[in-house]
Amino acid sequence: MKHGLVVKPYDIPLRALIAKDVDGLLMAGRCISGDFYAHSSYRVTGNAVTLGCAAGDTAALAVKTGMLPHEI
Repeated sequence: MKHGLVVKPYDIPLRALIAKDVDGLLMAGRCISGDFYAHSSYRVTGNAVTLGCAAGDTAALAVKTGMLPHEI
């Protein structure tokens, strides 16, 4: 631990991947919604892969159910 900093795991809500003003648009990786401090953490490759999987799963579920991503 450097300078007493403790890094804890965190969740990224699905709503951070859903475009606010464009129906049906999902984002993943560095372009999701978040503030400056959150972005400095979630922009790394490992998170980007997981975010892409979440966006893909949500898109597939939206198509399967006939819903928009923000309705999932």
